[in-house]
Amino acid sequence: MGEPAYHQFLTSALGAAVTHLRPGGAFYVWHADLHGLTVRAACGDAGLTVRQCLVWVKPGLVLGRQDYHWRHEPCLYGWADGAAHTWLGDRSQTTVLEFGKPAKNADHPTMKPVDLFAYLIATRAPRVGPSLTRSAGPGPL
Repeated sequence: MGEPAYHQFLTSALGAAVTHLRPGGAFYVWHADLHGLTVRAACGDAGLTVRQCLVWVKPGLVLGRQDYHWRHEPCLYGWADGAAHTWLGDRSQTTVLEFGKPAKNADHPTMKPVDLFAYLIATRAPRVGPSLTRSAGPGPL
């Protein structure tokens, strides 16, 4: 899929998701850095305002054919306009997320660690309520 088609696909998917996001509700969009500009543009076109970029530092590198092997994954973070957002974390939280992951997972070979999502949810929600995780390939969208 070329970048224009990918942009259209993401804009459509995120546009559908944003209709279920309450005012002040958080969103997290994981993406390959190679497509970062396209993903950011699609977020904006879908009505999502990106507030920060979080970076998950993986415990090991991902083998590939590029000059530098990837060892991180960006996550665009923000919340829906229209209300104040909830923040339950203290002031020591940073944009760098360091969580290990299982060495092997037969169900999803590139699965992100559950503890990573538990941490993100705990900084935003006093109790676990409905959430939406959509997959567009090797990771959540």
